[in-house]
Amino acid sequence: MKKITLLIFIAFITNACDIFESDATIYFDVTGEGYAYNRDTNKPIPFAKIDVSSSFNGNGWATKQPVSEYFIADSLGFYKVKFIKRIDKESPIAYCIGICGYIGSPDIYHMSSTSSFYSFTDDEIMKAHSVIKIDTLTASFIYY
Repeated sequence: MKKITLLIFIAFITNACDIFESDATIYFDVTGEGYAYNRDTNKPIPFAKIDVSSSFNGNGWATKQPVSEYFIADSLGFYKVKFIKRIDKESPIAYCIGICGYIGSPDIYHMSSTSSFYSFTDDEIMKAHSVIKIDTLTASFIYY
């Protein structure tokens, strides 16, 4: 009887872990890092908001909408981002990184369309060892 109870308990814990993990966001051990600069002044953008948009495979229909996460650069424009490995039991197939403003900016619409961005596939992230050096992200801002 004790063996059966133990087996049932182990089966319950195994299934419960899968249930709890399915809603969690799991990240790769790999991070991306680089600098954010103002394209017009060639100076760092302090506290730049870095957007990492993760796209999922739709297989003909959208099973999961893209997920955007924001990371804040430091006072010298240096940023470090994480990449989603799995969320809600689905894995992203591509990542797009760009500047979407900075802390204290009025709103996202004050940024011009001259922002740079970089894209990575899930294979590139999986093959990286620990840190991906990202070219400098640049953006121009319209002040009015």
